[in-house]
Amino acid sequence: QFGARNGDFVPVAFNTLPPAGLLAPPPAFPLAGLSLGLLGHDERLRFPRQTYDVKDVAIIDDPFDVAVGELNLKTGQLVGGLRWRTFWNQDLLTALLVQNSGRIPPQSFLLQGPALFQKGPNEEFLFRYDAIEFRPFDTFIFPSPDLNPATAFRAGPGSVLSPFFRMQGALPTDLPRSVMTGSQSSVLSSFGDRFSFTYTIPCDPAGRPAAFEYINANPTRGGTFKMENLASVACINSRTSRQPAGSYDTLTFSGFGTWSRDSEPHIATVQISIAPDAPYVSILIDGGQVSNVNTKPPENPVP
Repeated sequence: QFGARNGDFVPVAFNTLPPAGLLAPPPAFPLAGLSLGLLGHDERLRFPRQTYDVKDVAIIDDPFDVAVGELNLKTGQLVGGLRWRTFWNQDLLTALLVQNSGRIPPQSFLLQGPALFQKGPNEEFLFRYDAIEFRPFDTFIFPSPDLNPATAFRAGPGSVLSPFFRMQGALPTDLPRSVMTGSQSSVLSSFGDRFSFTYTIPCDPAGRPAAFEYINANPTRGGTFKMENLASVACINSRTSRQPAGSYDTLTFSGFGTWSRDSEPHIATVQISIAPDAPYVSILIDGGQVSNVNTKPPENPVP
């Protein structure tokens, strides 16, 4: 949200929203009464000697400390960077709070870092943010991969907990008319699931047919989603895209449909990038609680 201009400066307030059209029970947050925000994937968190399976991932804005900044219209940068306080939900963090009961107050992370607005391909607007926090962690308990208190680790002198957060958003300025289609088979997700999908999604969906099918081959938690109604769609370009005006390399959409393991309605939230230097697939069924896969690269890209 942008405020009134004062010379070369404009105040800006930020908040995150869940996927468009999402109608699903939220995960069990450590703190009650918080509004749902960004949703993540089951993922493997790798350290040099340990690997963790991280599940039930979500990020929620601190409702009592809104993220605000001052935008310099000449540079596109937020003066002094941006402070964004957020609560995080994941099973590893929940175990960390429980195993350090009484030592860690239930307060939000204080993320701080540079943020800017800039023009992207075909005049679309881009917002970019790279934030981190450093918290002293001497003598605190850090859970083991099995989250069992009996096998947890005790942090040594000089230990620091340094969560980080990176965001990039895009807003197109044209009126997309194209139809994005594609499919992939037997893709390996970063969490180890094999999945396939096919899609035909119009960037301007009014009165036009759309189709999406997703198959997860995991024998215990897999299934098939078939979309029946498109709920929302956005066609954008990646930051380094060379697509001409009216063509796009990144598709984000959500739609209602069926899941093969029951007879209830479900919602899929999907992002697909076909950018040559940034290919990516993200699929969440019911916000990730029924099924979720993504193709996160082994290394985090440089912000």
